[in-house]
Amino acid sequence: MLSRWERTIVDEFGNRVDQPQVLVQQERASTPLAVIKADIDGTTPRDNPFIPPPGEDPFFYAAGGLYRIMVTKGGYSRVFRHVPLGTAAATDDPPIEPRGEYDDETEYSERNLVRVGPAVARR
Repeated sequence: MLSRWERTIVDEFGNRVDQPQVLVQQERASTPLAVIKADIDGTTPRDNPFIPPPGEDPFFYAAGGLYRIMVTKGGYSRVFRHVPLGTAAATDDPPIEPRGEYDDETEYSERNLVRVGPAVARR
């Protein structure tokens, strides 16, 4: 399952920018264009860069990571930096369980926090 990015693009006056060109890169130096898709399962390719149909907000699906998204049309240009995408946002993490002082004879799960000397550690 891939993650979705979608945004209504507006200019500095709040006017909607229709059919902007959208270019997606991973947020790393010297990276090529990101592989993006048009559906959550990743079966439908999406050009990169792409221009959405008239009246539709630009969107794409991609694997989890940090992205740089560049949007342009005419004299309008905006770069969204360090955009996090990831499917973990759609899940609940089990709660962390405080367990007190560390004991060599106790079995702990990775969700347990214990006190080890003056520090707290995850065990």
